[in-house]
Amino acid sequence: MSDGSPGSLYWDGKIIETPEEFVFQKKFILDGTNFAMVCSEGSCGPVLMWHRFPRIQYNDYYYMSSNYYDAVQLVCKRNIMFCGFGILSHYNNSNVTYKFKYKINDELSEEITHVTTDADKDPEKKWHVINLKELFGIKPIKVDADGKIDIMVKVANDDMRRCFYGTGGYRDRYSVMPEQEYDFNTEYSSHNDNNTSADWG
Repeated sequence: MSDGSPGSLYWDGKIIETPEEFVFQKKFILDGTNFAMVCSEGSCGPVLMWHRFPRIQYNDYYYMSSNYYDAVQLVCKRNIMFCGFGILSHYNNSNVTYKFKYKINDELSEEITHVTTDADKDPEKKWHVINLKELFGIKPIKVDADGKIDIMVKVANDDMRRCFYGTGGYRDRYSVMPEQEYDFNTEYSSHNDNNTSADWG
């Protein structure tokens, strides 16, 4: 009943003081009864990261662009809150300035510039996490099931182009990746002008 998130559970106009002790059968609650869970902003559980690729290639084969966007589209299989995304780091352990946009259905964001240092990356996975709220004060964005999220990224100059990349991002593989739900389908984005495809990049 309780996942450890701070907040209050409401039923029948009353606050349930001890939700962990709340038993549905004892309260004679029928199927379909409405509840409300109220929590402070950002307190409703951890942000989950969905992994697109079963394999990451740590070599210098892939080049981003300083002029054109690499882009991919994620199609939601359930209602989600979009909090940001991850991007694999530079091959030569260099600092990189990214320029990115995101599009939720038909609503396109402004271009955002984000300066990273190599020390910012995850030391094991070698990627940078772009958390929109922590970095830019942009609140999580609700996206309904079947909603489309396009993510577009390029680098600031040609010295920053070489990066690690993912492969094998086919539906029959990411749909069964262990320890994560099948929350998205990955599609080709019409905003892509570089080398990213639905299954690698």
